[in-house]
Amino acid sequence: MSLHIHRTPPSKRGFHYQRYVVVIAVVVLFLLIPFFSRIARAREHTLHVWFFDVGQGDGMLIETPNGKQIIVDGGPDQTILHKLPQAMWPWDRTIDAMIVTHPDADHITGLIDVLEYYDMKIIYETGVRGGT
Repeated sequence: MSLHIHRTPPSKRGFHYQRYVVVIAVVVLFLLIPFFSRIARAREHTLHVWFFDVGQGDGMLIETPNGKQIIVDGGPDQTILHKLPQAMWPWDRTIDAMIVTHPDADHITGLIDVLEYYDMKIIYETGVRGGT
């Protein structure tokens, strides 16, 4: 009775390791493509405006040429909170300004969740009072 141990030669082990490293690198680069496009957009120095479909009411994000972010209204529910990551960096938790056009529920209800999730520097409102 004899015992035979088979090992993969060192050169083949290294080849398999290199293949895994290349596959992981390609996957990471593929996942970073959206971030590279945002970097390119930030360097354009142009005004960007996103109009989000939040159901009834309004919800938009404005990014000024100098990178300031302004949210205008928020819709009737949490939809705006789920739409903002389409236009903002995932780790960005600050919005420079919020504009509330009027106090109807279909314009301000979604802003409650935005205020809980993001650090808001300033809020502008018209002074109009309502029952909402």
